[in-house]
Amino acid sequence: TSNENYDDKLLSFFTRVNYAHMNRYLFTASIRADGSSKFGKNNKWGYFPAVSAAWRLSEETFIKNIGIFSDLKLRIGYGLAGNNRINNYQSLAIMSSVTAASGNGAQAGYASNQVPNPDLKWETTTEVNFGLDFGFFRNRINGSVDVFFKEVKDLLSWRSLPHTAVTTGIWSYIGKTKSTGFELTLNTVNLEGPLHWESTLTYTSYRDRWKERDPKVILAP
Repeated sequence: TSNENYDDKLLSFFTRVNYAHMNRYLFTASIRADGSSKFGKNNKWGYFPAVSAAWRLSEETFIKNIGIFSDLKLRIGYGLAGNNRINNYQSLAIMSSVTAASGNGAQAGYASNQVPNPDLKWETTTEVNFGLDFGFFRNRINGSVDVFFKEVKDLLSWRSLPHTAVTTGIWSYIGKTKSTGFELTLNTVNLEGPLHWESTLTYTSYRDRWKERDPKVILAP
C-alpha cells in the first residue's frame, strides 16, 4: 500500500469600497491579493484590482420629463482576475523512483522527472465591460445590453519539451487570447394575477481568438 498527500494552499485578501451620490452616480473599487502554493517561489502572489461606475439616468430630471423610461442606467467596468487551476507542485523539481539493472539484479533508486519552473505565475484575465439597463411601463418590459472585451495573458498550459529532456513537458505560458462578446437580455411581464406569465429572451454573440501562441503547445494530460 502507499499513501499520497497533496498539499494545496491558497491565501486571499480582499477589500472593496462603494460610493453612491444622490442615487445617481455609483462607484465601486476593489482589489484582491491571492497567494497560491502552486506557483513558483518568485511569483506566489497575484494582485487583481477592479473598478466600476454607473450612471442612473432614470433619476435625472431630463429623463424623467420624457416619461418613457422606468429604469435607465449606464454601466462601465474594468477588472483583472487570476487563474490557478493547474496541478500541484508544477513549479518544483520532482524525483520519482526508478529501477535500473545492476549486474545480474536490479537496483532501486531515484531520478528527476520534472523540470522546475520558479517563475511559474498566475494566469491573468483582463476584462472591460460596457452595459445599459433599461425598463419601460413600470418595468413590465426590461432588460440589458452588454458589450465586453477580454484578454487572457500568461495562459497556462502544458508545453512539450524535446525528447532529450528528463520529462515530456512542463507547465508554462503558451500565449495570449483576446475575446469580444455581446449579450442582449429582454424580459417581459405578459400577464399578472392568478395567471402569471413572464418571458425572457437572450441573445449572445462571442468571438475568441489567439493573439500569441506557442506552436509547440500540446494539451495537458
